[in-house]
Amino acid sequence: MRKSAAPWPNWVPARVLVLVLDHLKSRIRVLFDTRLVSGRFPHSWKEGNLVLLPKPGRPSTSVVGFKPIVLLNERVVAVRAIRGYRTVVAEASCALARTPLWDLEMEALAEVYRRVSAAWTGGTNPPPIKFTAWWDDTRRTTFTRWKARLETSRVGLWAIGALQPILEEWTVRQHGVLTFRLVQVLSGHGCFGKYLHVVARRETTPDCHHSDCCEDSAQHTRDTSVSCPAWAEQRRDLAAVIGEDLSPPAVARALVGGNRAWTAVAIFCENVISQKKPVERARED
Repeated sequence: MRKSAAPWPNWVPARVLVLVLDHLKSRIRVLFDTRLVSGRFPHSWKEGNLVLLPKPGRPSTSVVGFKPIVLLNERVVAVRAIRGYRTVVAEASCALARTPLWDLEMEALAEVYRRVSAAWTGGTNPPPIKFTAWWDDTRRTTFTRWKARLETSRVGLWAIGALQPILEEWTVRQHGVLTFRLVQVLSGHGCFGKYLHVVARRETTPDCHHSDCCEDSAQHTRDTSVSCPAWAEQRRDLAAVIGEDLSPPAVARALVGGNRAWTAVAIFCENVISQKKPVERARED
């Protein structure tokens, strides 16, 4: 690997990978051996970032003027997968992206590899059904440890606490697409005074600019218990579909309940954030 090679989509420079290769090569070998033995490869290994490099002397207004290259990654960074702000912590971004924390995933892959390797050392070739059983067993262990990790997380994002009890349902659901504005409301990172003041540090106070509320947050935008009057109509429309309880656990449960509830929550987020963003921009101008 050339030290001057382009960074991967997670923006880890090639020179950093070269420096740590000696320390990680045994783990990398285990990772690839496990993937080859199992025949299963993460979807993120099949994805990449398309970059168009201009060709000298070719017109920039035509496709012939560019050389396409794809920067592959060993995983898609969870924050990008959920279209979230880069400030969303790993625990929340992984939970929203439905991917286990990466150290837990690696330990699960290593355990499957150890079992397969032990069988081969003993002179047996495990049948596919045996491998499937091992894989399912390690996945159950991963989910148990993942939920425990989220339960003990000190990060105050409501997404962690709301998703932790329904983590399996959230992960295996077959409906719903996370949008940029939906993730803003779920994570609390976005056009909210509290975020802009505490995290982004772009505003001097966390005050709400849509009403006389003291603090503008995702919770005060969504919940009926601490609701902002500016979004009363949007909350009524949402409550008509998923019920009067708009607390984080109730919203999370509604999201995994079906496409109708998911769409209602997504529309609520789109309506609110699409009105909050222009106000934020006007303040910054």
